[in-house]
Amino acid sequence: QGTSSLVGFVAPDLQNEFYATAARAVSMHCQQRGLQLVLAGRDLGLLDALQARAAALEATDRLRYVGRPDDDGLADWYRRAGVMAYPSMYEGFGLPVLEALACGTPVVASDAASIPEVTGDAAVLLPPPRRGETSEGRTP
Repeated sequence: QGTSSLVGFVAPDLQNEFYATAARAVSMHCQQRGLQLVLAGRDLGLLDALQARAAALEATDRLRYVGRPDDDGLADWYRRAGVMAYPSMYEGFGLPVLEALACGTPVVASDAASIPEVTGDAAVLLPPPRRGETSEGRTP
């Protein structure tokens, strides 16, 4: 398809702030650079907010939800991705992060739970938002 991808994940603990940030990233950066935000995992009802924000930003063509791919399909997405984003705050082990790294995909993840132990210095780690903060870091 000729389009580079970003791969993110839908997980039960992701806060809506992630989706707001992702929608802005798709709009501001991805369209200019021909990137696509690919989300994989279970749809736990949080995708509606991202799809609505993407539509408001006229960026729905840069958002793709692929459901729960099998192991081979997931590995293929990792290899095609420019970066894997994993903003989980309550990760038990960090298997998706480890899988992406094993496929040679750069990772940006939360500096939370077990993720720093799993990645060591192989990923870019960012502090998760504190409760009550928006994606811009201000309280509403």
